[in-house]
Amino acid sequence: MSGVGDAQLTLFVAGDSPRSRHAREVLRRALAERGLDPGALELVDVLAEPERTLEHGVFATPALVLRADGATRSLYGDLSDEQGLQQFLSGAA
Repeated sequence: MSGVGDAQLTLFVAGDSPRSRHAREVLRRALAERGLDPGALELVDVLAEPERTLEHGVFATPALVLRADGATRSLYGDLSDEQGLQQFLSGAA
């Protein structure tokens, strides 16, 4: 996983599907708006690395996994709910 602030963020996507592209774009924009380095985000394509989903307990894509302060949280979907995404990312600041 890659670090963003004191947290580690990983976005799990399924190839270059429309939902995956949308989730990547929305997340990069949200990180930039918070002053977090979007380049520090780890992207995992589950089509290329399916074993990673098992390691992290991911059961659907897109999925954003945040690890901070010993806790792990997951957010599923294309991240269109920008208010929900911002709340989720508050643990990454």
